Amino acid sequence: MFSIGTVLKNHRGLISVLSIAAVILISGCDNLLEDVTDTLKESIAPSRKRRSIPQDPGTPEMPERPFINGRKLHESSFGPVYSDSDTKQTVIVINRNIRSIESTGTSTVEFDGSMEFLSALPGMKIERIIFSTPGQLKSIGSGAFFRHKIRAPQIPEGVTDIGRYAFAYNGMEILRLPESLKKIGSYAFAYNNLKGEVRIPKGVTEIGPYAFKKNENLSVTVSLQSLRKTSKNAFPDKAVLNDYNGKRIVFDSDPASKRWIISPAGS
Repeated sequence: MFSIGTVLKNHRGLISVLSIAAVILISGCDNLLEDVTDTLKESIAPSRKRRSIPQDPGTPEMPERPFINGRKLHESSFGPVYSDSDTKQTVIVINRNIRSIESTGTSTVEFDGSMEFLSALPGMKIERIIFSTPGQLKSIGSGAFFRHKIRAPQIPEGVTDIGRYAFAYNGMEILRLPESLKKIGSYAFAYNNLKGEVRIPKGVTEIGPYAFKKNENLSVTVSLQSLRKTSKNAFPDKAVLNDYNGKRIVFDSDPASKRWIISPAGS
């Protein structure tokens, strides 16, 4: 047998609604349905608010993986490779936990003294790289993207080293280097089609021999404050060299070390 208190407790919401309706009928309200609906909204809203789970403001949003509209071709050790339906390009998405990309194959010396690498991604021709950001990539090592078809790599901030032959033989046309970069290896960007200006970041301290070989239509800006030593033949003979102050520079020999250093050639 239920007491009146138990009934009231179990049916408090229903009784509340009936009470409101009764008051409205007695008062002769013309907009019965509208007023009841508004009242119900006000009574329900606090309960909804109580049920919602507050979001922790200290939890950062994780960026989504770059979306590729196409089919997956291969799962490499550095990330998945796709055939992009929109651009018709072969695209690799570098996994965010990768710290270094480097060829694991052996290299051979060619007749002209250059080297031949087995790319870190053999058996395919990569045309575009998507670097996951934020990521942990620090080094793009020897032969990483040797003999592919990459026209304009967007090398991310955080990369400090680009190894020998890393982007050689790609037909590359545009190059933007990250401010975090410290070292560029020999033949790193050799045998491409780089045109216009390439700015060597101010933190770069070393550029290896023939790093930009066979990129004849090149204008290079370098920092004399950070670039201590480099090879005379790091850049093509026809390349125009400037420092960050807009002054033209040339290479002079250093008899003591038998290396080559960059020195101002006047304004």
